[in-house]
Amino acid sequence: MTAAFTWHGAEIAGRARRAYGRAIIGIGTAVATEGKRNAHVISGNMRRSIHAAEHGYAGGNDAGAAAGGDIPNATRPSWSGVDAVIDVGSWMPYSCVEEVGRGHAFMQPAVESVSGARSYALMHGAFAEEGLL
Repeated sequence: MTAAFTWHGAEIAGRARRAYGRAIIGIGTAVATEGKRNAHVISGNMRRSIHAAEHGYAGGNDAGAAAGGDIPNATRPSWSGVDAVIDVGSWMPYSCVEEVGRGHAFMQPAVESVSGARSYALMHGAFAEEGLL
């Protein structure tokens, strides 16, 4: 008896990459949402500037942000993987001062809130949408 098999490796790998990318974006967006909830608010500019962006984003075009390039040591936890890297946080010049210097942590609690079961659920959902579970 002979069995014929069709190899679908490239298609499955493509679906896995799409699912992984979708999950990373979902996790980044969830972290940004939590960061906005945790942000210490005086004028609201920093809270409005918190978002997920492509890796290497300079932040100079943020609404209300100071003009210029990337802010060194900005509060930007990065989620990275095989094909997906996303930066999450505020690119306001004083975001690190708020996070660390003044004790108004907003991004670290956001990352902790989304890590674990919540990030697993986002990852699981993305792979299920691609039919890989």
